[in-house]
Amino acid sequence: MAYLCFYKTLNRYSPMHHRFVIALFIVLFAACQPRKEQSSETTATPSQSAVLQSGCYAFHKGGSTIQLDLEVNGERASGQLLYSLEEKDKNTGTIHGTAKGNTLDVYYVFLSEGITSTREVIFQLTDSALVEGIGNHEERNDTSFYADKSKVRFENSQVVLTPCPKP
Repeated sequence: MAYLCFYKTLNRYSPMHHRFVIALFIVLFAACQPRKEQSSETTATPSQSAVLQSGCYAFHKGGSTIQLDLEVNGERASGQLLYSLEEKDKNTGTIHGTAKGNTLDVYYVFLSEGITSTREVIFQLTDSALVEGIGNHEERNDTSFYADKSKVRFENSQVVLTPCPKP
């Protein structure tokens, strides 16, 4: 019945009007169809959404301790770092480098056995923990660098620094 009414109404007008009304009908019909929602959310892992902040981070396991007192100012990072590993010499020193997003890429200048050394260290922030990167190092001009930063991995690191307890 509705189709017959529509057809009779359509016949009163010229063929040009027919095309216009049919096109309008199709557009209106398409507009009434439910849309499939496209999610703009990404499945961001905590490491992608976390941002490095100043503070104290520490690792304690067995007789080993690592403590980082970190200062972040924009993309610049500095602070104090201590490695006191079980059955190894303790070394303590300063760090300076960059903090971009969830990655801390610093140079650790430290004193160990009376010798000053420099070593590149990369940490990645996941949730509220700093995970030290694992990768091959090479020596250049008395400084130890990661041989290839794109191959630094964080998945199997045994060194995970968590925020220091509040006093």
